[in-house]
Amino acid sequence: MKKAINTNIHEMRIAKSLTLQELAQKVGTSKQTIQRYETGEISNIPYDKIVKIAAALDTTPQNLMGWETIEDVLLRDQEEKMVFELYKKADTQTKEMVKRLLAYEQKVKKMEE
Repeated sequence: MKKAINTNIHEMRIAKSLTLQELAQKVGTSKQTIQRYETGEISNIPYDKIVKIAAALDTTPQNLMGWETIEDVLLRDQEEKMVFELYKKADTQTKEMVKRLLAYEQKVKKMEE
């Protein structure tokens, strides 16, 4: 699952060791505005600010917004094909273990919702 833009801004800023003030200066806005973006208080971020934030964080606007790229889709498809091929070659006992593990994962996800 892709993260929301506010989470991405916060995590990428921290990963770059930037303060709110430093990112704000790079973007040309206030520290408080960046903080409001990160908390989700402002959820409708102007596109020009998204472009500037992405540049300041050395990423793309698409990545910052959590959008899938064609590369993401192709990689996921390749991984799914590889897993399916491995599953087809597995013995019956291994296939049953995989089924139980996936069923357990689904139960945990439902409990977390």
